[in-house]
Amino acid sequence: MENTRLDVDRKSDLNKEAVCHDESKSSWFGWVREVSRYQWLVLIVAWLGWVFDAMDGALFSLVQTPAMLDLMGQATPAGTIGFYAGVISSLMLVGWALGGIGFGIFADYLGRTKALIITILIYAVWVS
Repeated sequence: MENTRLDVDRKSDLNKEAVCHDESKSSWFGWVREVSRYQWLVLIVAWLGWVFDAMDGALFSLVQTPAMLDLMGQATPAGTIGFYAGVISSLMLVGWALGGIGFGIFADYLGRTKALIITILIYAVWVS
């Protein structure tokens, strides 16, 4: 009788572990069901904003060498082109950082919507 009792206790412990294990599997992506449609929309719009913001830097790195050759002349040494291309890329990254800090502070005082509108307008004017 004791053996049967021990077996039942072991089985119940195993079932508890199995239930806990199944709960952890379902809770791994369980948060997805708790996110509202509006929150998904905000996430997608924010992600698209980041993608389009980073896109100009990625495109610049693709055309950087040919553009520098056109600006500096075909006979310019590769080291010189690399140096000035690095300077330009560094300035672009510093601009992103300063813009993020500056417009983050601006958004704290005047609102995120106004800050976003102004940054989109600045981006549209300077990139076009």
